[in-house]
Amino acid sequence: MYVVAHLPRCWATAKAHFARLPQALLLEILSHDGLVHGEMMAFNAAVYWLEEWRRSRPVEQDEEEKEEEARLVEMVLGQVRFPHMPACLLVEEVEGHPIMQAEACQRFVLEAYRYQAVLPQQQQYQQQQQEGGQQWRQLQLQLPQQELVVGG
Repeated sequence: MYVVAHLPRCWATAKAHFARLPQALLLEILSHDGLVHGEMMAFNAAVYWLEEWRRSRPVEQDEEEKEEEARLVEMVLGQVRFPHMPACLLVEEVEGHPIMQAEACQRFVLEAYRYQAVLPQQQQYQQQQQEGGQQWRQLQLQLPQQELVVGG
């Protein structure tokens, strides 16, 4: 998909058209594994689309419309892989953004912080497991091979 591979170029040259993307296409772009230009770009695109969507809505909303908006914000921003953003961007640009004050969005940020807190420990554990496995294999190679015969 061209837009996924060239999101910054599309964003720079056709930002106004981005707001008119159908919701399904937006979700497909944001969730695409080929999105190589970073989750911050995906976040900015999602926020822009949501802000433009809000501008098209009536200012006064009843409870049902507010719930619909909350579901849409959660659905769109749920496609952004916040855990893959650098922590400094989460703190400086994402966490304080007005759209991120919704409860669902705060969960996304908390999930990202948890992921980043656990990731180094998980990587260290995996490395220790790999090293431990290698040491065990080396120990097995060094031990003399003996046969045990059990008779009755």
